[in-house]
Amino acid sequence: MIQGPRFSTLAESAFHSSQGWSSVSMTQYPEVALASELEMCFAGIALITDYDSGIVEAEPLSAAEVVWGL
Repeated sequence: MIQGPRFSTLAESAFHSSQGWSSVSMTQYPEVALASELEMCFAGIALITDYDSGIVEAEPLSAAEVVWGL
């Protein structure tokens, strides 16, 4: 979990990879903690929309690709 909205720096990306992590999220925190404190039911819906900045051979997604699934 990283504080968003932002993507990882190259140094953070190298650290994430060295730890064997395949997914880094900036979704649903602190919302989950707050909903839990209020005893509210919730369901998380999230999509992986882009590669980490350390994966240089991958092409970044455009906003249209994320929104419209092009």
